[in-house]
Amino acid sequence: MLPFLLLKDPELAIQVSNRALVLLLFIVGYRWGHYTDAPPWRVGLLVMFLGAATVLVAVALGG
Repeated sequence: MLPFLLLKDPELAIQVSNRALVLLLFIVGYRWGHYTDAPPWRVGLLVMFLGAATVLVAVALGG
């Protein structure tokens, strides 16, 4: 919600929000990798790519 509160252009706010989402998904996946004894970079990238795919589908559908 922070990009929507700070930026006046809604399209730019959506782009910033999506990029922040993908970055946070990588961080969460990386940390999750430490807990599961899996390679943290691999888990972080997997979660990030799954999130990016979800964002791409949402954008393609008009969201």
